[in-house]
Amino acid sequence: MGYIFYGFGILILLSCVMAVIQFKKISFVKEWFVKFTEVSGKTPKSSDFRSKKELNLHTNQNLLGGIELLWILLGLLTHNWSIFLLIFITSVMLKVIFGKIKYTLVGKIISMKFLIFRILVYLLLIINHFYLHMDLISYLIIT
Repeated sequence: MGYIFYGFGILILLSCVMAVIQFKKISFVKEWFVKFTEVSGKTPKSSDFRSKKELNLHTNQNLLGGIELLWILLGLLTHNWSIFLLIFITSVMLKVIFGKIKYTLVGKIISMKFLIFRILVYLLLIINHFYLHMDLISYLIIT
């Protein structure tokens, strides 16, 4: 069962790496979406997007974000539950604290750093499951 769960983790990891590669485009589309919603008072329809690429990018990021959230919530049922809890709580705290400055330079830098942090943690969890087989919880508490 762990192989299936962490197999999905590899897909989540790849989607996070792609989000780093396309960070500027994704950030631009998200910022446009939020501003459109604030100005018009309604969510944009598919015809409101500038191009089909931007619509696909927005739709794919929302879908992958939902899948990643589901993976993290299911990760709370694994042996490494405290690491998944740390990622979840940190993500919620960053959204609450930095929600207003999300699309400023500081907000984008913080978002990029948190995305890279998630990639490193996911990579550690996946490598640990398939190769290292360490008890990460006791290792992190001892050191």
